[in-house]
This record gives sequence, structure tokens and C-alpha cells, in this order.
Amino acid sequence: MTPWEHLKSGVSLGVISLNLTFFLALALPTSLLRLVFPPVAPLAHRALAAFYRAAVRVDDFWLRRVMGIRWTLPSLALDRERPCVVLSNHVSWADIFLLQSLLVSHGLVVQFLTKRELLALPIVGLILWAFDFPLVRRTSSSGQDDEARRRLDFEALREACRSARENPVALVNFAEGTRATAARRVTRSSPHRHLLPPRVGGFGALCDGLGDAMSAVVDCTLVYPSDAGEAPFWRFLSGGLRELEIHAERIAPAEIPAARADRARWLEARWAIKDECIARSRSEGGGRP
Repeated sequence: MTPWEHLKSGVSLGVISLNLTFFLALALPTSLLRLVFPPVAPLAHRALAAFYRAAVRVDDFWLRRVMGIRWTLPSLALDRERPCVVLSNHVSWADIFLLQSLLVSHGLVVQFLTKRELLALPIVGLILWAFDFPLVRRTSSSGQDDEARRRLDFEALREACRSARENPVALVNFAEGTRATAARRVTRSSPHRHLLPPRVGGFGALCDGLGDAMSAVVDCTLVYPSDAGEAPFWRFLSGGLRELEIHAERIAPAEIPAARADRARWLEARWAIKDECIARSRSEGGGRP
């Protein structure tokens, strides 16, 4: 990247940070109010949803209209009055902006299954708290075994599902668990060219927790240019990645197997389709800079 491109990335990061800070200043007291005075919780949730959508629209305007980044927005018949589960591959922090743009355009607020460690980040941690993002533990705490960690994560996901039943959102699960890189594909013996093997645990917990309330599963495939590298976020902010693709398919809940083993095989099959989609899009020139 050139010095000019680094400068543009820095300006974009500043604009996005100011946007988040402004709406966070509105969201924090609103979120506190719903905890202190439960009768106003429904009104507070509506206000928080409005803040969220407005913040995403500002980010969209900056990235698409000012920085000139283009990405597709597939049409999905989603019910904004019911929660849904979103599956996606994970490439970089830019994924968040792409998925928010897609789902907010369909009227939904987006929550990501997030590593608890991110609570320590400035601004980001407060956003996660104010908007009730489900938090899971990447590793066990000192003196805590893996079984205890998994139990706490399961309870956190169930609580997120209970909240989503009352205040519908799109719950996003990056089933790979982390960003897909060449080194990680080797470490995990991935059978895919572009993806890590998916993990069924979080996805299954969300499907079971939402149950009949779930309107759909949305399978999203994010395609970046072949020369984007393994950490394209900074270049994304500069406008250096001009054309990106979002492929999305709405899947009826009845199509998701109930048994864990069957569900894992279903997810693995979806990931094979997703990997082929990325390869095909790149060979056809999709997601090119």
C-alpha cells in the first residue's frame, strides 16, 4: 500500500470510530435504563435497534459512496419480526461491515457470536455490552476445565436465544471459529482450498435455542479479491478492494437436521459448496480489485 492509501485507511478508521462513538453515547444510557427500569425495556430495545441501523447506514455511506467500495446485496425474503441464524465464512474484520450492510438492508439488527476477550477493546467492548452480543470464551480461565467453559458458552448462547425470541435479531455465527488463513488450513488439515473446517457447536446451540421462533438460516459466502491477502481489513478501509461479493441463500429451518451428527455433516456439505463458490467467483473474475 502507498502512503496515500494508508492515509485513506486512517481517515476511514477515524470516521467509523467517531460514528460508533456518537451512537454509543446514545446507546449506553439507553441500555442502562432498560436494566434499571424493566418496564421501559421494550421501548429501550426499539431505540437501540434504531441507533444500530443508523450507525450501519453511516458506515455504508462512507465506505460505498465516499470510498467507492462496491459489494452485492442479495435479495432475501427475511421476516424482520422473527430471529434468524446467519452462517458465514470469516476473512477479516471487514466481514462485519459486509454482513451488517446486507442484514440491516432487510430490516434486521445483527448480533455476532463474539469472543469474550474483545470486551477489553476500547469502544468495541462497550458496543458488545450495550447491544447484548453473545460472548463466548476462546480458552478456559485459570483453574477452569474445558467442560466448564463449554457449559458457560452454552448458557450464554441460550440466553442470547431467549433475548432474540423477544427482540428479533440476526445471530451471526462464523462457524470456522477464527479467520481462515493458509497456516490455519494446514494446522487444521482443512479439506478446503479457501476455508477452515466448520464447527457445529455454536450453530447447533443457536438452532436449538431459537427452535420454532427461527425464521430461517441464511448461508452467506463472502468473496474477496484473490490478491486481497490474509488480512485485508486495512486495505478495505482505503477503498483498495473495489469489488466484493456476498452470496446468500435463505434456508428453511425444516431443512436443518436435528441430530448433532447429521447437522455436522450438513454443515460440512454446505462448506464444500461455499468453498466451490469462492473458487468459481475468483476464476470468473468476481471480487476483483
